[in-house]
Amino acid sequence: MQDIILDEKRGKILSVLLNKYIQHGRKLDQYEINNIKDIPCTKVIKQIFGVSTINDIWDEIERKTGTKLINIDDSQEIYTTNEKLIKDSKKIIGLEYVVKLRGFQYPNIANELGIYKQTINSWITERSKIPEKYLSILSKRFNVNEEILQKELSNKDKVFLLRAEIKRLESL
Repeated sequence: MQDIILDEKRGKILSVLLNKYIQHGRKLDQYEINNIKDIPCTKVIKQIFGVSTINDIWDEIERKTGTKLINIDDSQEIYTTNEKLIKDSKKIIGLEYVVKLRGFQYPNIANELGIYKQTINSWITERSKIPEKYLSILSKRFNVNEEILQKELSNKDKVFLLRAEIKRLESL
């Protein structure tokens, strides 16, 4: 239960920081993060994520989302949507992206489903398809379309899921 609460805290912090990243077009510094009212101060954030610097927080966000966060001035190869900020860094399927975006851990998801973590890994690496039984549960759990959970995501898909997550958190 405590892991689920920690996962939700990480997910909220992740989404707020990503929202601010989109608004500003860059990674925020410690002073700017400390002025965000919706999340704890950077000292607490570092403890929650188990990191020691602000850059480590941004690195952790990149790892969890599977997305390279770039400053607008840093690259000409950026995705041209309103955000102009999401850049492919690796192949990722919807389930992996959604789990990381929400800040969950695979062992917790596996435990909820009553399966082994290795089963989830086989879905993510596309060694096997997600069975309909679990696809339906995961779709409801994360409030996303079943199709998107199994497909390789484009930048447009990532932006769509990121926007949906930001809206979900704003409605809490």
